[in-house]
Amino acid sequence: MIFIIDELDRCRPNYSVLLLEQIKHFFSVPNIVFVLSIDKTQLGNAVCGVYGSEKLDSNEYLKRFIDIEYSIPEAEKGKYFEYLYDYFDYDTFFKSAERNRYSGFEYDKDKFVLTGKMFLGNLTLRQQEKILAHTRITFRTLNYDNYLIPTIFIFLVYIKMIHERFYSALSNKKLSIIEIQEEFFQIVHPFIDDDNKSLCVEIEAYLLKFYENFKSEHKSRGHSEIIGWDSTENKDVLKIDSKIDNNLFLKRLTNGKLSQDYSDMKLSYFLSKLNLTDNIKIN
Repeated sequence: MIFIIDELDRCRPNYSVLLLEQIKHFFSVPNIVFVLSIDKTQLGNAVCGVYGSEKLDSNEYLKRFIDIEYSIPEAEKGKYFEYLYDYFDYDTFFKSAERNRYSGFEYDKDKFVLTGKMFLGNLTLRQQEKILAHTRITFRTLNYDNYLIPTIFIFLVYIKMIHERFYSALSNKKLSIIEIQEEFFQIVHPFIDDDNKSLCVEIEAYLLKFYENFKSEHKSRGHSEIIGWDSTENKDVLKIDSKIDNNLFLKRLTNGKLSQDYSDMKLSYFLSKLNLTDNIKIN
């Protein structure tokens, strides 16, 4: 007879320890086997908490109950994201005939996958599942002709789940442009490499521009804290430095998408969808 006890570490600490102490009485009974599925570190913390001592050797304690130990190997980075992408059937949205009638959305899937793998790759499986489940629900608030802008969309849902204080401050317009840059850089700094540098600059440009539109009533470039116009040299100039790369930052701010198509877009457009305050369509 095999008993499988799953996620014992997620139970109430004193319950977990009590259960261990009870099942050990069956260990000497022939043909009874217990399989414990646990996060050993977390269960060890629970043991220390129950016995009220951080000096307790929880590893030695657990050896009293575990004869054979097997660790599940870490999944290859990005593989679980790919599985969840298929599981939540994102292609129903990205490859829909209705959405493909509109130009400008043809690279949304690639950007979504690229950004998603970058931010979610080092998270736990549960965190990845939670983020992608929430994101899939938010897609139900989008019409097929709505802009998605996957890079900023994924970044915002990522901080909503992982950096809640920053997300809340953005939502409540409590931060200055400089403060946002500082917070943003602390979050993305571990992800910046030669492959992801341009992507991170793109997110920086979108985040600052959309937040400025969200916070300020002024729409003209002359009132922008981010970018201005040098009439002497007849060109766009930065009013603040990028945290990553000034040249790429300026190009992002002045390209056709951000200077024309997205010029009036506000961060609230994304926040309302991520907060599920927009109507969800039932098909």
